[in-house]
Amino acid sequence: MCGDSTWRLGDAGKIAAPMALVYRWLAPQHLDTRRLAEDAAANPAGKVVIIDNAFAAERLPEIERTLARARYTPDNDGLNYDSASMSLDPTLPLSELFRDASWLRWIHAAVGMRFAAPKTNRVALRRHRPAGRGFWPHVDDLRGDPKRLALLAYFNHGWSAADGGALQLWEATPPRRGARPLCWHAYVGRRLDFLGRRREVVVELGGPGERPVNKLRLVDTITPSNNRIVILALRPGQLVHSVTPSNGRSRRAILQWIS
Repeated sequence: MCGDSTWRLGDAGKIAAPMALVYRWLAPQHLDTRRLAEDAAANPAGKVVIIDNAFAAERLPEIERTLARARYTPDNDGLNYDSASMSLDPTLPLSELFRDASWLRWIHAAVGMRFAAPKTNRVALRRHRPAGRGFWPHVDDLRGDPKRLALLAYFNHGWSAADGGALQLWEATPPRRGARPLCWHAYVGRRLDFLGRRREVVVELGGPGERPVNKLRLVDTITPSNNRIVILALRPGQLVHSVTPSNGRSRRAILQWIS
């Protein structure tokens, strides 16, 4: 790594006040991003990094209170995405973190990306109900909405693979001629159980309006464990991802998209 694509402990004074918010919220072992960026570069799914025990233990009660008080509303009604969400209240301390310059620089550095000031920065609390149907394979970097980074922070105590709700990362390639895809419209309102059973699938991708047909090969499955952060670099290639159905437990996360 070179240039300013990584952010190290000694750089804090360049980004924010001497006590940058990222210092207060993150577990100290994750403040030096060099190892994180190396892990992201080696991930076969693209620039993706998984960070366990991400937030400092003393900050977890504040996060739990924020999630417990949230008032969620369905955010993907009529689509093959099953969840409810609410925007993070800008008056909360947690919201201050997600908009702080030190945090934004840390996110970029953790996946080895050069920092650029965001044009948009959206943060939401999200909940999947116990019988959540899952999220259809899709991309976040849509036409007219050029997102470059997505962050998911999970808060689900004692979550296991059997509970479902896993984040899946896929490699997309053109399908063979004559391949018959799973069609978007045929699954609206249905559990997407095929996601948990198949390692290769031909589908109409969610995202752009034309829903292009792609052959997908499963590259990674990530359990939404408590205090785990996943950062996805959505460029230069489009990163296809999905979420498997939930199996009887409500699932919680904080999501951030940066354009």
